[in-house]
Amino acid sequence: MSRPPVAIVSFSPLATGGIETHLLQLFRGLAGEYEFQVFGTLGEPFISLAERLGARCIVLPRAGKASPGAILRLRKEFLARDIALVHTHDTRGGVIGRLAARAAGMKAVHTVHTPAFFLPKKPAVVGLYRLAERFLNGLASDKVIFVSRTIRQMYLDGRLVQPAKASLIPYGLEPEWFDPVPEKKRSDGEVRFLYVGRFAREKGMENLAAAFDIVAGRLPGARLQAAGDGPKREVLVRTAQRGGWTERLALPGRISREEARNLMRASDVFVLPSWFESFPYTLLEAMACGLPCLATDVGGNRDLIEPERNGLLVPKENPAELASAMIRLAGDWNTRVAMGRAGAAIAREYTLDRMMEGTRSVYRQVLGRSSDLT
Repeated sequence: MSRPPVAIVSFSPLATGGIETHLLQLFRGLAGEYEFQVFGTLGEPFISLAERLGARCIVLPRAGKASPGAILRLRKEFLARDIALVHTHDTRGGVIGRLAARAAGMKAVHTVHTPAFFLPKKPAVVGLYRLAERFLNGLASDKVIFVSRTIRQMYLDGRLVQPAKASLIPYGLEPEWFDPVPEKKRSDGEVRFLYVGRFAREKGMENLAAAFDIVAGRLPGARLQAAGDGPKREVLVRTAQRGGWTERLALPGRISREEARNLMRASDVFVLPSWFESFPYTLLEAMACGLPCLATDVGGNRDLIEPERNGLLVPKENPAELASAMIRLAGDWNTRVAMGRAGAAIAREYTLDRMMEGTRSVYRQVLGRSSDLT
């Protein structure tokens, strides 16, 4: 039986991050059932990794959020390749890809990784994004997949999607993430805090830098590792230089998921200071590695963190509150251990098999096949 061709559309600069991890997992898990063709502004190492997993990559030039030329080009590509289903991912890809799919008379599924209206601060711009979401979800989507329960409910409450179209399929992890981690108790009083992610404005680098500046002044044994890259790297560097804690800051740069896993297994507390999140892989991965987690009380962080059970939630853009939580956990080994154990137990619910089965079911429903087919 031939595999139905599925067009994956993303105009994010795919390199590393949640969308990239998610797509590679889909290719690995469903390549035997579907023929994946990826359209967008793709880059290395994503192209090599995707093609190694059997996906075909078609690089497109950057385009505006509703570029008529990009829509027409994609429509032509979809028709020429006899695409059965279009699956879009980021905001730009969601607009262009879904409109191109409808113009070609094809089925379309969209995954909401991060809502388009999270970042803009002007009410008029937020309102415009919400109107666009309602239109695209209503008229240009057969199903909308949410990776976060909190974000799905936000869309339902705002009438941005019809309940029958809204499917919840959280991210999942490979089995090796659930390997037991030895509990660490350091004799030298050192406490290792870890951040993994992009060094971008919305990830709260200023928040992290200011919070650790407070922590460093209170706890001589505190250490911070921040893995990733981006324009806000210098915020950490300059704050460390001014505060005199440069030697306690490690910046390993962009790392692989395997390297991130090793760092998590060797750390004591995971910190995620973002302005917003949908359902962060890194938070789930840190929990699976037995780390207590400190995160801002935004979006899908609430899906994963149960305060006082497996971590703490703090207000966004509040370095003093974040520093207070860091200092509290640094001085309480027993609480760190208890939270780490609870987090690992919660993380085990988020398996890759469950994510694959959910996606497979959506594809079959949209393509008109029973979801219980094998």
